[in-house]
Amino acid sequence: MLAVDRAWRHQYSDLREARAAAAEAIALAGEADDQRALAHAMFQAAYAAIRSGDPVEASASATRCRTLFDDLKDERGIWLAEAAQAICLRLDGEPDRSIRLLQDLASRPPRDASPTDLFVVHVALSLGYRWVGLLEPALKWHYQAVDTARDTHDLLLLASTLCNLGGYHSDLHNPEEGCRLLEEGLHLAAACNADRTTVIIALNLSQAYTWLGRHDEALKLAEQYLPVERYLLAMGGNEPMIPLTLALAYANAGRADEARRTFDGVRDTLIRSKHEEGTPHVFWTYVEARIALVANEPARAAQIALATLNELDEIAVDSPSDLMQLHATAAAACEMIGDDRRALFHERCRAVIRERLARLAAHVASLTHTIRHELDTTRAERDRILALHSELEREHQRLAALNSALTAQIAENLRLHDELKEQNYRDALTGLHNRRYLYERGPRLLDFSLQNTIPLCLVMLDLDHFKRLNDKHGHVAGDRVLVALGKLLRDGLRENDVICRVGGEEFAMVLPTTTAAIARERLLGMLDECRRIQLPDGDETLPGELTFSAGIAEAPAQGTTIDALMIAADRLLYKAKNDGRARIEAGAETPPATFIASLAAREPIDQ
Repeated sequence: MLAVDRAWRHQYSDLREARAAAAEAIALAGEADDQRALAHAMFQAAYAAIRSGDPVEASASATRCRTLFDDLKDERGIWLAEAAQAICLRLDGEPDRSIRLLQDLASRPPRDASPTDLFVVHVALSLGYRWVGLLEPALKWHYQAVDTARDTHDLLLLASTLCNLGGYHSDLHNPEEGCRLLEEGLHLAAACNADRTTVIIALNLSQAYTWLGRHDEALKLAEQYLPVERYLLAMGGNEPMIPLTLALAYANAGRADEARRTFDGVRDTLIRSKHEEGTPHVFWTYVEARIALVANEPARAAQIALATLNELDEIAVDSPSDLMQLHATAAAACEMIGDDRRALFHERCRAVIRERLARLAAHVASLTHTIRHELDTTRAERDRILALHSELEREHQRLAALNSALTAQIAENLRLHDELKEQNYRDALTGLHNRRYLYERGPRLLDFSLQNTIPLCLVMLDLDHFKRLNDKHGHVAGDRVLVALGKLLRDGLRENDVICRVGGEEFAMVLPTTTAAIARERLLGMLDECRRIQLPDGDETLPGELTFSAGIAEAPAQGTTIDALMIAADRLLYKAKNDGRARIEAGAETPPATFIASLAAREPIDQ
């Protein structure tokens, strides 16, 4: 469940991390055979896939989640799974059906639903109604989602929701309300160090400031949050609207050269994507024309603006505001070059669009006032009911005292559970980790090594002539030798190295940030120490000259998975054995196909 919680924390900050944490939670729950945890992990996987726009994965995970919660007869879980399935319908092109199901779920939340559970449905309804273009319910559910996000006390969740609502108001040409919401969201996102959310909010807020004529504030915000280095790091890729917004801020501040340099940085990307759905063609044409106008190139500004305005039948215009600004720029440019007829035409077009947007903004402002009043009234009524319940809560305090003892017992049980879990990863004889831990920890260290180009070695080590020692001195003596070797390895390696006993006298070690050459030097030193091991055996002493053989495989040259590295290291171990034992072998060649076989199936070499 810790991995489930981690997945949820990343849903609104880093979807790649959210999907990875959900996958980890699924694996851990499956290993522990914890069906409830598995169901919640499946929900997180479905939600992350929904937010990533992956309908196939989202639908499969949501269906699996629903089946698990049905088997558990968990009403709250079933409700959540139904919400995920309803949201998937929107991804599958059935927004109306999705909305109907979500409305039904919103009307009958389970008694134990958390604010986070409610948020999932409320924000889905806001986006669903927005998708189908129904203004009033979309606004209502956007504000409801903001209220619910406040109840979660999750600042990043609230910041993301304020960004959604503030951006929606900007789209509806109601930038005053948009600014209020976006400013609050920016403050929260910056406090959470959520770079991606901060950049997205700054983008929307800078545009809102621009439409209001607050150019100094727009430029200050854009320079702080939208430079190339910052937005590329935060977004993980190029997003043309961000440098375009920065370029526009420079232009409106009269800094034409900086505006042009910023615009030229994304010109090729814009041209290549001109005919793709969602390309902000009208906006980037307006920005380019505005830059030319500020640079005192009215003829070029007119040429740029008119070329796009003449193509409007071929261009999907998502933002009337952008179109209005483009007409305004065309009018100003035409007036400067003396083409009064065209200037008057485009000024009239701008006025028509402005009047239509003004009517829309007034309608939105009225709806917003009504919606906020209704939500405030509902919240006040809820608070009154909560106050009435407070007296009843005092009556339950006696039960709380009894529950505290139970809580202490649960904490003790959790502690014991953690101890048992640790024991599950330990070898009872040597105290080292076991094969299960190797496959739990090893892949993570290897992935980190590969992603960051850091060396990593895997060592397979085997005591020489161990069967002969057991036959001559008995298994008790053999066990004592294994314990001594385990201590030698633990003392000779670093704390962050993974040392595991994976078989009778066989050990595996994962050595991060270590090359094969360094690993070989360390093992040679330990081989010398191994020869000096003296163990009392009753009245006698076991003979010295205990030795081991080892094979070292280095990633990525000899493998990019733990299994591949084990196969390569095992091959080198066999070479060390066959060449006389008490040797450390490290090699770089890829193992032949004839050697790639099950490690468990091989014959012990000492027999």
